Amino acid sequence: MADITESSKLTGYGTINYRGSREYDNESGIHHHNRNSGLLERWFKLSERGTTVGKEIRAGTTSFLTISYILLVNPFILGQPNTDIPRDDVVFGTAVGSIVGSLICGLVANLPFTMAPGLGLSAYFSYGLVQGQDLPWQGCLTCCTIAGMIMFLLAITNLSDVIMKIIPNTIKVATVVGMGLLLTMIGMQKINIVVPSNDESIVRLGDMDTIEVWISLLGLTILGTLSYWDVKGSILIGILTVTVIIWTKDNTWPDKYVSHPGEKKISTSFLLEQQVLI
Repeated sequence: MADITESSKLTGYGTINYRGSREYDNESGIHHHNRNSGLLERWFKLSERGTTVGKEIRAGTTSFLTISYILLVNPFILGQPNTDIPRDDVVFGTAVGSIVGSLICGLVANLPFTMAPGLGLSAYFSYGLVQGQDLPWQGCLTCCTIAGMIMFLLAITNLSDVIMKIIPNTIKVATVVGMGLLLTMIGMQKINIVVPSNDESIVRLGDMDTIEVWISLLGLTILGTLSYWDVKGSILIGILTVTVIIWTKDNTWPDKYVSHPGEKKISTSFLLEQQVLI
């Protein structure tokens, strides 16, 4: 093994042992003292995976910016006026569910994945079940709980891998594409690009020359441009830009920016209804 000195030229990323353990990152040309031998190093095996605490903090921040838009969109989908679901509760539930799922994935599974609710299933929950079939949202949440239990059993018994191998790839791809088209249709209906039709067709093209349409197109342009240039948090930036424009246009600025969900009481009748459903 060749001797390494402080003047040696290093390439790539590695750990060198002279006068203590140091790490060298060729991308930045910076030597890092390896002080991660504490709890984080033992738990996450950072050196073994070729990473550092600083890199993980940057990666975690990037992941948060990438999916943080769900905190805005998910309450909008589930908290529609026709669903009677309190929107503040959806915000709180989305945040807490994402935190718990991400902590379990990181601390228990030791995987660098960020967990958050899927917008496709939220749209199906709101528009397909609660509004489409006029079902109570409490009962639909019970169905989600049962489905979660089933998925948990499939995961711990490895039956999920067997099922995924049985399902054809065409169905897997079609499911993802179908969910995307559903969300697209919902968005176009909200800004009246498509409206209900009175003739044989289900929908027809709406009025394209409205301020809502132009603001939406501006938001899509911003989002697409930032995504093309690989700007972190491009979706969140696009949503916030459009939101500020709408607030300014309608003069509907929020009167508070931080709130507490408060104490929630679950009625006895609701619990009895869920026990009957289970």
